[in-house]
Amino acid sequence: MRIGIPTAAKVGATGAEAPVYAHFGSAPSFVIVDTDKGTFEIVENSGREHEHGQCNPFQSLESHAVDALVTGGIGQRALQLLHQRNIKVYRAAAERNAAEAVLKLRSGKLQEITLDDACAHHEGH
Repeated sequence: MRIGIPTAAKVGATGAEAPVYAHFGSAPSFVIVDTDKGTFEIVENSGREHEHGQCNPFQSLESHAVDALVTGGIGQRALQLLHQRNIKVYRAAAERNAAEAVLKLRSGKLQEITLDDACAHHEGH
């Protein structure tokens, strides 16, 4: 399984220790976790700068073929685009870093985000 996790960690940092970012679209980078290989890679979010509702979640993630996304929050439009590609999105509430978020996801302890749970604007969750 490949999991994308928004973070503020710099490319080249230790991905497992990268803190989970509060909002998907504005995260400076993503940790790409390959659970089969046990790897944590940090990639830059090339679509970070965007108008509200215009987030393109695949600009940075499409070449990494993620199966799931774990985030603190996400807008409705980005969530719809991810769901159209059969990518499930889960909320990380109190997880300190990517490694902890992955453990909780794999053990079924993270809640899937629905359109009713998504952010309607950048200030809300």
